[in-house]
Amino acid sequence: MSKYLGDYAKPTGAGTLEFKFSTFRPSTGAAWSLSAGAAVTVYKGGSGNTTGQSTTLTRDWNSITGLNHVSVDLSQAFFVDGEVYEAVITAGTIDSVSVIGACVGRFTLRAQASLYPTLLGRTLDVSASGEAGIDFANIGSPTTTVNLSGTTIKAVTDMVTANAIQISGDATAADNLEAAADGTGYNLGAGQIVAASVSGAVNSVTTGVTVATNNDKTGYSLATAPPTAAAIADAVWDEPFAGHTGSTTYGGRVVRAANSNVEVQITGSNHVAADIHELQPGVIDDGDFAAGSVNDRLDTMLVADGAVYQYTANALELAPSGGGGGGSTTVRMGPFTIKAEGQASDLPLDINKGATHGIDCILVDAQGTGVDLTGATLSTKVYDTSGTLVATISGTATYAAGGAMTWTIPTSVTNTAGTYTATITRTTGASDTEVFGPLRIYVRDI
Repeated sequence: MSKYLGDYAKPTGAGTLEFKFSTFRPSTGAAWSLSAGAAVTVYKGGSGNTTGQSTTLTRDWNSITGLNHVSVDLSQAFFVDGEVYEAVITAGTIDSVSVIGACVGRFTLRAQASLYPTLLGRTLDVSASGEAGIDFANIGSPTTTVNLSGTTIKAVTDMVTANAIQISGDATAADNLEAAADGTGYNLGAGQIVAASVSGAVNSVTTGVTVATNNDKTGYSLATAPPTAAAIADAVWDEPFAGHTGSTTYGGRVVRAANSNVEVQITGSNHVAADIHELQPGVIDDGDFAAGSVNDRLDTMLVADGAVYQYTANALELAPSGGGGGGSTTVRMGPFTIKAEGQASDLPLDINKGATHGIDCILVDAQGTGVDLTGATLSTKVYDTSGTLVATISGTATYAAGGAMTWTIPTSVTNTAGTYTATITRTTGASDTEVFGPLRIYVRDI
């Protein structure tokens, strides 16, 4: 089953040799698979040495029964030029018949031919008459003098860089040309002699001249008259402002109108006088003024008190402690069934999660005197920590003359553990409303 695979050069880097062989059933000659665990090993020469090499065997390659694929990594140190290698089955059976020892491939590394390219895969350019092409960049003994007397040399038509020590055999001429072109006196460039400086008179100049500084302007005139002061002013004031609004330009600091032909009035106090007809996004919209909604909101927040105004009770519902009308500063809690030590105290109230409790309170003024609740409507409002109203509960006076009242906190509040704030509003008429509080309530999750 052995076959010669060819003569190869060991690659300088990674490189593999790949080949295939077929296996057949001994009893019928039909293609048959190698057994699982079969292996192919490569032997070097006649020494039987296999150390330092590895070979990959793929049985039934590409799902084809009996077709086997072998891949040999030639970059391993085991493989060297000038040697002969044999690929041998060292493990495996075919239909229970051992095939160990079967040679499936033989190859050599630079052991058969004498001419190889330097790089793997390169080919030699050979002419029809048998001459090999020459690479002038890779010639042996390049410093040896080569007689090309019988060879026609291409005429020089491209630029040649040379160190000329003579011109027509004259070394002095070469020195003089160097002195003229060394940049200190004259420059030779672009096919012209360009003077670095000129002393004396110049009769005429046929091409454009750029003058850095002209110290004597006698007799000069301009072919085109310069612009007048009025023309300059017109050009400045009629110039579009779009190109002159940078943060570091004077134009960027000038107050400009959004439209043409408009004026901005500046008062003697350096204030801009204007009628408000439009506001920028994010502030009070001009529609608020047009619809009167700003005034409407202020009307519900302020109420006349003689010559002055005061906040309405509704505006003070969420006021901080001491913000209630009538000088009230606290909500004093009366006897509690859940916390006896809280009697006559404005300390926070603790309530278990999910509980319903009646809460007795005394509404007092700044001097701690109970406020008369006779004929008053009592309403308790409970807020969460974000200031959102979560419940409104009606209260009942239990001792009106002394300011005592009671209300019940519902499970709609206590079902959620957290911190709450309660205020109590006493109302006896349209102009007699007082807000007491706040009272801190802790709902504990136990």
